[in-house]
Amino acid sequence: MGYSLTRHSIIRNLPQLRQLASARTTLRFPTDNPKKLAYKLREAVAACGEVEEYASLYVALVDNYRFKEEENAVVAVYFTTSVEGEEHSSTSPAPTPRFAPEKKTMPAIFSLTDVLTVALKFTNEDELYFPDAGLNTEQKVKLHGWIQGHGWEYIDHTQGGGTGLTLTKKELPEGVAWQPQAESEEVSK
Repeated sequence: MGYSLTRHSIIRNLPQLRQLASARTTLRFPTDNPKKLAYKLREAVAACGEVEEYASLYVALVDNYRFKEEENAVVAVYFTTSVEGEEHSSTSPAPTPRFAPEKKTMPAIFSLTDVLTVALKFTNEDELYFPDAGLNTEQKVKLHGWIQGHGWEYIDHTQGGGTGLTLTKKELPEGVAWQPQAESEEVSK
C-alpha cells in the first residue's frame, strides 16, 4: 500500500513533525499502536516532499530521522554525519543505510562520471538519490551545467549537513535546487 501524499497526511501529524524538525535529537512518541503511528509519520514526511508549502519540513526530516517501532512507542532516531562521512545514530554508533522515500536510491556511486552514467541510464525515473556521492565544487558546477540540458534539478544534501545528492525531474521550490553561486557564497563566509 502506497503513501497518501496529501496535505491532510501532513496536517494530522504536524505537531510531531515540527517537534522533530526543531529537536535535532532522538525522540520517543508513546502510542498504543506503534506500527500505525510509524507508518503515519513516514507518510507525513514523504508527503512534505510533495506539498510545496511543507518542503522545508521535508528537507529537515527526510535525511535526519528513521522511525523505529517499539512496544507502546515509536522512536524517531536522529542521525548525524561524522567527519569521516559515516552516518551515525545519536543512540547507536553503527552506520545505517539512508532512507529516501519516493526516490530510486543508487548506493556506492561516488564520482561525477558515475552519477552522469546512472542518470543517462535511468532517464525514465523522476528522482535518483546518490547517498554516497561526494562532489567537490568544480564537479558540482560541471553537474549543474550538464543537468541544464537534460531536464534534471540537483539537490545537494551536504548543504543541510547530510550526505550525497539527488537528481530530480520534479519542480523544486525556490532555493532548494543547487546553484553555482550558492556554493561560492557559502565558501566565502
